[in-house]
Amino acid sequence: MNTDCEVGQSRQVLNELKEALVRGDEFIRLRAHLQLTKSARSYSETVLQIDRLLEQMTRHWQEGIVPFARIADRYRTYDPDLQDLGWPRHLPARVVEGTGTLSSGSNVFILFPDSLGLEPQEASDTFGFELIDVLQHHFIESGLRAAREVLDLDSQRRAQTALTPTKLGMVIYLIAAIHEISHRAGPWRVLPCSPRSVSLSEFHQGVMGELAANTLSVVMLPEFPEIQYYVTLQHLLSTGRRGFRHDPLSASINEDCDCWISIYYWNKLLEYGALQPNGHTWHLNHELALSTYRAILEEIDALAKVIAATAVHEHDGLVHNWMSRQVDYADRGFTLPPTLQAVYHRCQSIGEIPHFTPLLQYRG
Repeated sequence: MNTDCEVGQSRQVLNELKEALVRGDEFIRLRAHLQLTKSARSYSETVLQIDRLLEQMTRHWQEGIVPFARIADRYRTYDPDLQDLGWPRHLPARVVEGTGTLSSGSNVFILFPDSLGLEPQEASDTFGFELIDVLQHHFIESGLRAAREVLDLDSQRRAQTALTPTKLGMVIYLIAAIHEISHRAGPWRVLPCSPRSVSLSEFHQGVMGELAANTLSVVMLPEFPEIQYYVTLQHLLSTGRRGFRHDPLSASINEDCDCWISIYYWNKLLEYGALQPNGHTWHLNHELALSTYRAILEEIDALAKVIAATAVHEHDGLVHNWMSRQVDYADRGFTLPPTLQAVYHRCQSIGEIPHFTPLLQYRG
């Protein structure tokens, strides 16, 4: 953000979005320069549909299995200092039409006011949209297609049963909401900001913050096998493959924190026996996978305690050394384990980031 004029324009966009949400508009037109997580700052012109029915269905489904009050109690037990346990102001949205990076499929969520380059001035300035149709498209065209190449029939059947087409949207939105709550909790929290006692590079902070939130989302809701299946398959067979065609030794591990987390999950699931070879395929054991995520949470929380007792200038070194013990590391950086290289070779005909094209046209 370089000029007062640009700041004013972005503030106007933010205020218009807030007014639309207060009115309960179903369709919201967004015209703005946006800084999104997986692309450079650029102009997007997009119409979003706020899927309030999906929001209601997801909350009803979740409450029927485990009340949110019980979930909140689990977070309080995990982090007694947790300040905000409210349901996030994070809405499910669908990209109806548009041009720019928000409509291409490269990004799967948008957070305000960060994406506009603004700092929040009041609580209502902070909200977000989860792009449900983009995520569904990614998972079906990348994660599930790769699963058919890699997993044995029993694992495919269990995953497909958990993630039926009618349930997938609810699973994605529930994960998005719980993921944001997880970002507020524990020693690796990033919302509303990271602990002052922790000082890390952007990459290390991204790895540890996302790793903790992803893992907490699985551990805190064990009643939902759908969450574990989605997180596991999306990371191992979709996110982790980013960049493999250009670099079959490292993919994007050294630049993309989500990619590094995916390879780490693969290694840990193998270590705890949740992933086992079955002929030319792999078997995924749901129960052992859940135990693996619990062990991961214990491990990274133990690392946080070590860091808290160490001088600030040593934090990056401690995290780097820990990461280097978890994922193969050499002079050129982190590399894929041979087992995963073989898996990704089998999936080369499947797009790493499937291009998303909005199917509907809305003229409002």
